[in-house]
Amino acid sequence: MAARQRDETIVATASQVRAWLLVEVTGPWGRDAIAESELGPYAPKVWREALRRHGIRIVAIRRSVRPPADHGHHRLRLVHVVAPQVGQDEVVARRRVIDDFHEVVRVTESLAGGGQVGDDWERDSDRYVLVCTNGRHDSCCATFGRPLVRALRESRWAAQVWECSHVGGDRFAANIVLLPDSLYFGDVDEAAAARLLAAHDEGRLDLASFRGRSTLRLPAPRIPSPRPIACRRRRCPSWPRTA
Repeated sequence: MAARQRDETIVATASQVRAWLLVEVTGPWGRDAIAESELGPYAPKVWREALRRHGIRIVAIRRSVRPPADHGHHRLRLVHVVAPQVGQDEVVARRRVIDDFHEVVRVTESLAGGGQVGDDWERDSDRYVLVCTNGRHDSCCATFGRPLVRALRESRWAAQVWECSHVGGDRFAANIVLLPDSLYFGDVDEAAAARLLAAHDEGRLDLASFRGRSTLRLPAPRIPSPRPIACRRRRCPSWPRTA
């Protein structure tokens, strides 16, 4: 509740992200969902830092913490999105499916070197509704993100919904990021999620929970000096977070 108590707006609070790399990581995540997960041993620090230098945010995604019920071999999805600039009509995402984490660094080598993905990454027309649920990073994300995921999995948008790791702005949980449009929404409950997704389906933008676009920088609201706070809702202690 502290963000509301100090009259903090969600406007222009989207994290600044030039490009995204989504990596499907089923299973538990630590505070750093890339380094502290099944992906960790195959995601060396030099690779992670190379992607960050080129403005690429690595985000873990999953349908569920548990492996698929059929117990068969589950191939892993990678998605690369270059966040759109203002006035850009078409946003193209690219997808690659791999057999295991050993392949992650190899198939993203061009990105780590500052280039683009190759022709072996197929065009991806899916919309990704990312809901941050990484409670190890901030308890608010689990407290409000996971119930939202459960609700959306009963909705008409179920096939588009993915849990994701930290995207910035934990104090605004539950947070949604829509890719490939790179749109941030915060303080989202089930009703707000239905409104913003229905509006997006129709080519409209629901402004009630809109935090901004990751490539659009606006003057940030003045925020008091950091100090221990509670998040925007009750029973969820948190600290101010950076993107």
